[in-house]
Amino acid sequence: MGTYILRRIFLIIPVLLGISLLIFAIAKVTPGDPAAALAFPNTTPARIEFLRHQLGLDQPIYVQYGRFLWNAIHGDLGVSYRGSIPVLKALLDRLPNTLELTLAALAITIVAGIPLGVLAASNKNKLIDNTIMVTALTGLSIPSFYLGIILIIVFAVHLKLVSATGGPGLKNLILPAVALAAAPTAVMIRLTRASMLEVVSKDYVRTARAKGLKERIILVRHILRNSLIPIATFLGLLTGNLVVGAVFIEAVFARPGFGRFLVDAIIARDYPQVQGAVLFSACAFVGLNLLIDILYGIIDPRIRLEDKRVE
Repeated sequence: MGTYILRRIFLIIPVLLGISLLIFAIAKVTPGDPAAALAFPNTTPARIEFLRHQLGLDQPIYVQYGRFLWNAIHGDLGVSYRGSIPVLKALLDRLPNTLELTLAALAITIVAGIPLGVLAASNKNKLIDNTIMVTALTGLSIPSFYLGIILIIVFAVHLKLVSATGGPGLKNLILPAVALAAAPTAVMIRLTRASMLEVVSKDYVRTARAKGLKERIILVRHILRNSLIPIATFLGLLTGNLVVGAVFIEAVFARPGFGRFLVDAIIARDYPQVQGAVLFSACAFVGLNLLIDILYGIIDPRIRLEDKRVE
């Protein structure tokens, strides 16, 4: 298991290097001059050139990238052009709000999606299965930001049960989390159902039934467990997608989080903030996928054995 984990860790190093190079290149080819954007109106060209020198924008590209990469390795994502605030500190100040929303939406997806998928698969082509699948299709068809607006109108404006903005507290987290989790929950239901129906026809399931095992034991130990690999893959990718989707939800519910931070940085052409935010997201996404790879080996020992045969 240790060799399997080390192999996966070494494989992500070139991935992170490629991501850092891509992020830096995209920021540099984006139209606009940060020095000119920071300067006051009617600022002289000499003053703008002085700002470019202070920001290090007049140095060769390879020098700028080398400095960016070296600082990032040491946990320094640069300093914001606006207000001279360390990018990492600004990110960490806003990250808890986004993590709170993301984890709440992820919890809803798991708690609602997997049991409903199991229930649908256990009652294939019956009324309960058709009802769940129609509900899932409806949730998948409604854009998250539109659902958020509907939830605000119904529960905040008319029923006055919660605040129209996503303020602090669990009460005000419910609507944003439900709006963000609606589509992923629908996908989770369909994926769980499809994975379980594929496993049901396997020989080891028929053997378990022939042994006289209880249906509940067969469902949990044989069917559900062997259906977890595509579900685990989806959960790993989903976490990153939820952070991206949180950009729209945070805008609808006026939540000061990571998404709004990134959008504001892009509008202001604050390259250190954009680079730092995207690199931070990419590292988190790669780290999640590493955890999913490790989880694969725990769920299905055949993956570890296959990895050893490759060696």
